[in-house]
Order: sequence, then C-alpha cells, then structure tokens
Amino acid sequence: MQKNILRTSISCLIFGSISVSLTHNIQAAEITQQVSATGEVQYDSNPLLATSQTGAWRYIATPSYGINIQDGSNTWNVNGLINLQRSSNTNQVANREDPDIRGFWRHEFESGSFGLRAGYSEQSTVINNTIITTGIVTTTDGTRKNAVIGGDLIKDFSDKLKFLVGLDHQEIRYQNTANVPNYNLSTVTPSLVYEYSDIYAPFVDAKYSYYKFDNGSGDYINYKEVGAGVTAKLSEKLTLKLRGAYFSYDGFQSNDDILGGIRVDYAEDKIHSYLDLSRSDDPVGIGGYVLADVLLTGASYNIREKDTVGADLFVRRSRDNTNFQYHEISAYMNHQVTENWQLRLTAAHREVDNAGLKGIGSVVGFSVIYNNLNF
Repeated sequence: MQKNILRTSISCLIFGSISVSLTHNIQAAEITQQVSATGEVQYDSNPLLATSQTGAWRYIATPSYGINIQDGSNTWNVNGLINLQRSSNTNQVANREDPDIRGFWRHEFESGSFGLRAGYSEQSTVINNTIITTGIVTTTDGTRKNAVIGGDLIKDFSDKLKFLVGLDHQEIRYQNTANVPNYNLSTVTPSLVYEYSDIYAPFVDAKYSYYKFDNGSGDYINYKEVGAGVTAKLSEKLTLKLRGAYFSYDGFQSNDDILGGIRVDYAEDKIHSYLDLSRSDDPVGIGGYVLADVLLTGASYNIREKDTVGADLFVRRSRDNTNFQYHEISAYMNHQVTENWQLRLTAAHREVDNAGLKGIGSVVGFSVIYNNLNF
C-alpha cells in the first residue's frame, strides 16, 4: 500500500528537482521566486466535532518557497511548504509536520498548450474536508496523504471553439483514522467550450473515473458523467455560470441521478460577493461516492486600502442514507501592515449532525503573514 504512494511522491520530487535544475541551463529565462511564512495561534473548542466539547490550542508555522521559470513557450513551476503544528492537547489535535510539494511544466504552442503536473501532500483529517465529506467523526486526529500526477491539453480549434481535457491519477492513504479506507482514483475530464459572444460561452463536458479500493479486495467503481451549461458575463460586475449533468456508476456501488449547479459572482471596487449552489457526487474515503447538496456564499469588503473584512457560509447535506449535515459560518479581517507583512483575525462556528449525533465547535485565530515576491 505504501509503495504506490511512495513511488508517486518520489516521481513528484524528481519532477520538481529536474525543473529547478533547468535554471542553470536556461540563459534567457525569466525567473521569479517567492518566499512566505505564516505564524498562527488558534483555539478550537471542539476539533473533533464530538458530542462533548474538549478544546485545544494550535500553534502553527507554515514556511513556503516557490520558483517560476518562464522561457519562451515553456513554463516550469515548483512550490513547497511544510505545515508545522504544536498542540496544547495532543489527544484532540496532533503535533504535525505536514509537507506539501507541487510542480508543473507547461508548453504553449500556436493553438493551445500542454501541461504535466505532480504533487504530494499530507493533511490533518480534522482540518481538511474528511469530516465534512464523509460524515465520520473520528476519535483521533489522523493524516490524509495524497499523491497525484496528471496532465492537461488545451486546443483552440478556432477563435471561438476550445477543447480541454485533463487526466489525473491520485493515491489517497489514511493514517490513524478508523473506518476510512484507502483508495486510488483515476479521472479523465474532457470539455468543449464555444465562446458564442462576449457575453455567453456555452459548454459541454464529461467525466470518467475509476475508483479502486486499496485493501486487497479488488473492489472498484466505474463513474460516468455528462453535462452541459453556460457561462454568462452579464455585465462588468456580474458573472453567472449554470450547469446540469447526469451521472451513473456501477461496481461495488451503483447509483444514477441528476446533478446541477449555479454560480453567481458580483465584484466592484470595494466589494466582492458570490453564491454557489450545487448538487455534487464526490469520491470520498467511506467506500465510494456521496451525493450531497452544497451551499457556498460569502462577501468581502475593502474598508480602506489596507483593510479587508469578509464572511462566508458553507452548508453541506448528504442525499443518501448517511443522513449527514455540516454547517460552517466564518469571518475574517485582514490588515496590510507593509508591502510584505499582513495581520489576519479569523473566527468560525461549525456544526455537524450525523444521523442525530450532533457536534458543535468554534475556532478563533490570529495570524502574522510574511510574503516576498521575486526576492
């Protein structure tokens, strides 16, 4: 089990190393580097979203480095960070050293582009979307490991007609997390976009995924989806996207249904707001796919040049027999101290209802962020 994810992550690291080494051979390349670091103190009243609340402090440092090389029609990029975390209560929140490294190469040609990408990351099952998507409230802070390799092709058939296709292979592994099986996921996503006018761009798309359990059983799921929609730029401030789709899958799990979604974005000088309402069917680590209705909405407002406030609402409700609901409302305030330094206050309230078992938690945090581009 570990050999596959190790092999993929090693290939990712080699890919990144080769990309960086090319800087010594490219004479006329434009090289941009970025270094950043975030320090955060956070209190979470119920990290595991259990029925009884037990809180913990998190002390987090996240240094990162990225390099981008532009050489004519070729672009190389490597980004890496490590999330260092210490906890006041390791029974609730584990001490962590989570890496995240990603790299890509893109080649532009006369009528499109071709790209390759790879990455490896580790994340807490408490902080990332494991609880949100699976409905499983764990008794420990586990680790989700994700190795991915893929590519994409963009082809312009004309000024108006564009073809896109992406191909990805992921290997998902869980550590110290009960009842969440490991799996591999291979996905291909072709789409065709026609820019009918400056306002309307209709599209058709499809998705095929092969979901295979990594438990020696040989169980798998074949997932198929076809969809269509339109993106509409109704004004300089207002953008609308509509999509409808039909999916079906068979194998270890079988189902078929209608999917759909609407996305609205409104932006002007000081305010940006959005509304995203959709029904999706997502691959998760509880043994296949989960059909759910999802609401995302929020807004941000620039009080003045250096100060921004915002709030977001996230609601997810399963449509299958898991009978799971998740609600989160959050708010933040950013202050740009200098060109490179930023302060950030955050607060969030989370609720989970898993077949009548309810968990409630609140999170508050203070961050200091340093960011230096092209140092």
